[in-house]
Parts: sequence; C-alpha cells; structure tokens
Amino acid sequence: RVNNRDRKRCGELLRRLQVEVANEEDRGRVATALDEMSKLDDYIMLWEVAGPFSQAGVDADGLFEVEFGPEPRDRKKRIRWQFLDTRERGGRAWEADLAKGLGDSTTCVGYLKTRIWVRDEMAVRLEMGSDDAVKAWLNGELVHANNVARPVRAGDDQADVLLRKGWNELLLKVVQRGGNWGACARFRTLDNCSVPGLRAEVGRCTQEFGQ
Repeated sequence: RVNNRDRKRCGELLRRLQVEVANEEDRGRVATALDEMSKLDDYIMLWEVAGPFSQAGVDADGLFEVEFGPEPRDRKKRIRWQFLDTRERGGRAWEADLAKGLGDSTTCVGYLKTRIWVRDEMAVRLEMGSDDAVKAWLNGELVHANNVARPVRAGDDQADVLLRKGWNELLLKVVQRGGNWGACARFRTLDNCSVPGLRAEVGRCTQEFGQ
C-alpha cells in the first residue's frame, strides 16, 4: 500500500528522473505521471466523523435540508465524534470512507470535520468530491452546497474561500442515498498549487501540506 509519505518520495524520485532522463518520450511519461499524482496531492486525511443521522419518513433530498446536531446553527446538542485517519488506505487514501467510519447505512447523513492551520490569511480554492450530496462550512459559514447523486471523484466541486490566519474549521455534510458513501476535500491556491505551510490536525495527529 502507498501511504502519504511514500507518495512524497515517489514525487521526489519522478522529479529527479524528469531532469536526468535523456529520452524525450520517457520525459513525457514522467511528466504525465507527475501530473496524475498532483491531482491527488494535498487531500485531507485526518477527520472526525459523526452519524449516521436520519429522520423517519424523510428521503435523501429532504435530509439534505434537515439541520442535524453537528451543523453550526445546532451546536447546542452534544455530538459523539469518532477519529478517522485515511493515510494508510493505500491508493485511495485521499478519500474518507464513511461506510467504514460510521457503518453501512442508507438514507442518512454523516458529518466530517477537521481543523486547518495556515500561516497567513489567504484566498484559496476548496476542492471536494462526495458520494452523495454535500454541504461545506468553513468557520461556521456555509460555503458550498450540491444536492446530487454520484460517486466520489476528486475535485468535482470547487469553492473559492478565505482561510483566516491561524486555525480554521472545515465541516462537511454528506448524504447517503445507497451504495458507497464518502467524501474528499483539499485546499489549493487559486493557481492550483499547494498552500504554503498549511496543516490539518485532529487530536494529537497532524498532516502537513505544501512543504
């Protein structure tokens, strides 16, 4: 299995090869491999998850609108959060599998949250994928909503947001209609590079980006 550290080593090796390889065709192959790897760079792999939440007689479309306990306007309720670390999930470490974290349920809602630290305030792009519908809050503000049925694909949804200096909280709501259930998210600069000095933290675990 390829974990996040292994991916970094692979990237460094490919970049060295790109300089050292003499054959133009081989350099093209290396460039393609680097481009494919970059599509999955910087995805958050440390989360807390809560759920599943449901409401009798309410279908998946209705659940998308129901405000359950983890949502910012309903924070008075006490919620049980569980730690989910996807870093050792092999080739799909970029995806948070909610079925693994919360159980195999249908017509329900799960939540993911994490803390994000950045050195300076900056405008960035939040990229997400989800199975199925998704809402996203940054520091309590709703920044994205897409009521859709689909599999998880990296970067399906994007929202330009402002990360404040220091700590930020990202919260995702993911509706489960049936079948697979999960999400992915990352922050990138507006010109699609790693955010300098950014890190995610849950409890005592830290994931660093843009180093």
